Amino acid sequence: MKTIQNHNNDDNNNYEILEKLKINNYLSIYKILNKKDNKIYSLRKIALNGESKEVLEKIKNEVKVLISINNEYIIKYVNCLIIKNTFNILTEYYEELNLRQFINKYRKENKLIKQNLIYHFLKEICLGLKEIHNNNLIHRNLSPDNIYFTKENKLKIGGFGIFRQLNNYNEYILSKNNYYNYIAPEIIKEEEENKKNDIWSLGCILHELCTLHYCFNSNNIIKLQNKIICKNNEKIDLKFYDSELQNLIWLLLKKNYNERPNIEKVYELVSEGCDIKTEKKFEKKGEKSKIKMIIDIKENDINKDIYFLDNTDYEDENGNKHFHDSIKEFNELNTKLYINNKKYRFQKYFRFAEKGEYYIKIKFYFSVKDCSNMFYNCNSIKSIDLSSFNARNVSNMSNMFFNCDNLTNINFSNFNTENVIIMSNMFCQCYNLENINISSFNTNNVINMSGLFQSCDKLINLNLSNFNTQKVIDMSNMFSYCNKLQNLDLSLFKTENVKNMARMFYMCENLNNIDLTSFDTRSVNNMSEMFCYCENLENLNLLSFNVKNACTMEKMFYNCKNLKNIDLSSFNSEKVSDISRMFCECKNLESINLSSFNIKSVNNCFQTFYNCKKLKKIKINKETDFNSFEKEFKLNNIIPEIVYI
Repeated sequence: MKTIQNHNNDDNNNYEILEKLKINNYLSIYKILNKKDNKIYSLRKIALNGESKEVLEKIKNEVKVLISINNEYIIKYVNCLIIKNTFNILTEYYEELNLRQFINKYRKENKLIKQNLIYHFLKEICLGLKEIHNNNLIHRNLSPDNIYFTKENKLKIGGFGIFRQLNNYNEYILSKNNYYNYIAPEIIKEEEENKKNDIWSLGCILHELCTLHYCFNSNNIIKLQNKIICKNNEKIDLKFYDSELQNLIWLLLKKNYNERPNIEKVYELVSEGCDIKTEKKFEKKGEKSKIKMIIDIKENDINKDIYFLDNTDYEDENGNKHFHDSIKEFNELNTKLYINNKKYRFQKYFRFAEKGEYYIKIKFYFSVKDCSNMFYNCNSIKSIDLSSFNARNVSNMSNMFFNCDNLTNINFSNFNTENVIIMSNMFCQCYNLENINISSFNTNNVINMSGLFQSCDKLINLNLSNFNTQKVIDMSNMFSYCNKLQNLDLSLFKTENVKNMARMFYMCENLNNIDLTSFDTRSVNNMSEMFCYCENLENLNLLSFNVKNACTMEKMFYNCKNLKNIDLSSFNSEKVSDISRMFCECKNLESINLSSFNIKSVNNCFQTFYNCKKLKKIKINKETDFNSFEKEFKLNNIIPEIVYI
C-alpha cells in the first residue's frame, strides 16, 4: 500500500467494489476487495468543502500516526489519499457486530451484562485507548458504535473522530443523535480538546454496559448538553454490581477533566477489577452480605434513634462517655451509625439500601459543626425526620441532601440554622421534592446559596419569605433547572452584597413573571445565562438593576422566546466584556432599549442578536458604535430601526 499523498488519478484496477453504503451527499462507505492480497477492506470517501491546507495537513499527519500503529485492539488504518477533492480512508474491514448491537441484544432480553464480562470488555478498550494516547492522539468519537468484535471475540476501536475537522464530515457526525451522548462537558463549553475527553466517553460506555441505556439522554440536544454539564449520572444496580464499579464510573465522569484519571490509571483500576479472586469474592460474599445488612436494619431498627461517632466527647444512651481522636472531621468517610451495637458507615448504608420508605430520626450526643455531604447520594431515602436534630452549631450544610433523588419529605421543624454560613447545593438534584417547608430556616449568616435548589424538578411553589439574604455573596444556579417552578416571590430579598448571579434562573421554563424590582445588583460581576431558557417569561422589569460592576452578560436572555420587549435603559455596562448570544434565540423580541448601554469594553459580541427575526426597534446611545452588529443583522435578515437617544 502507498503512503499518504495527493493523487490526481484514481486507479481502480486493483480493487473490486463489493458493497456501497451512501450515508449522505458528502460521505460514502464501500466494502472493497483488494485483488492483490485478496483481502476485504473498508473505504470511506469524504467530499472536501473548501478546507484550508493547514486543516488537511493536520489530518494527514494524524493519519500517518494511525497507519504506523499495529495494535490488536485498534482497527488497522491502511492508507489515506486525496483524490479529486475527496478524502479517501482505507481501513481493515469487520462485519462482526459492534458493542452497540451487543448492548441492544441484552436490553431486548431484559438481562444485565455480568460484571466479569464488563471488566473484560473494559480492559480491552483500555488497551486500545492506551496505544492511542501513547501516540499523542485523541479518539474524539469513542462510543459503542465504534467498538467492534472480531471473530475471536476481541474488541477493536475504530471510527476515529479526526475527520471531524472536515466541514462535511463534521456536519454528518453532528447529525448523529448518539454522538452527543458521549461528548465531554468541556467540549460542549468549546474548551480545548485533550485526552481526558476520551476518558469521559469511556465512563459513559461503562455506565451503559451496566444499565443498558445512555448515561445522559434527551430528545432535545440543548437539554442533553445541559444535563451533561450540570447533572450527575444515575447509580447502577449495586445488588448486581460491586461498589468499585460504581466508584470507577464516578471517577471517569468527573465534570472537571483535571480530576479524571489518565488512561494508565484507568487500566490499573480495571486490571484490579479483572482479578479472578476479586470476582469470586464478590459473587460469594459481597452481594449477599449487603442484602442481609439491609434486611436486618429495615426490619428491626429503622425507626430507632441513630447514634453517630465523631472526634468529640459524647455520651451514649447508657451514660458512658467516649472520645475518639483518630477521626479528624465529620464527613461521609467517617460518619458511622450504631444499630444493635454494630457499626456502619452512614452514607454507605443508605447508598446501598433498597429503595423504600426509610423514616430516619436522628439524635446526636455531641455538637455537630459540619453537615456537608451528610446525605450525599443517599438516593434510597424517601423521608427524613430532623426534628430532634440539634443543628445550632452547624456552619456548613453544603451538599447536605445532594442527589437524594427519591427524597419526597424532610421534617425541618425545630431545625436551627442560625449559625449556618454555607448552603451551596443543599437540595441540589432532589428531583422528587415537591414541597420544602423551610419556614423555620434562619439565614441571617448565610453567604453562599449557589445551587441551593438546583434541579429540584418537581418544585412548583417555593416560599422564601423568611429568608434574610443580606450577607449572601453567591446566588449562582440558585433556582437553575427548577423546570416546574411557577411561583417565586423574591420581593424581600436583599442582594446588595451578591457578586454572582450566573444561571440564577437557568431553565426555569414555567416562570411567567419574576418581580426583581427590589434587587440591588451594584456588586454583581457575573450575569451570564441569568435568565437563559426562561421560555415562558413574558414580563421582566430590570429598571432597578445597577450593572456598573458586571463583566459578563453572555447568554443572559438566551431563548427567552416569549419576551417581546426588554428595557435595559438603566444598564451602564462600561465594564462588560462579553455579550455573546445575549439575546440569541429571542424569537419574539420586538424592541430593546439599550440607551445607557456602553459597549466600549466589549470584546465578544458573537451572535448577540442571532435569530431575533422579529426585532423591529433598538434604542441606543448616540455615541455607541453599532457597526459591529450590521453583519449579524444581514446574516439573520434583521432590519431593525435604530433610534439614537
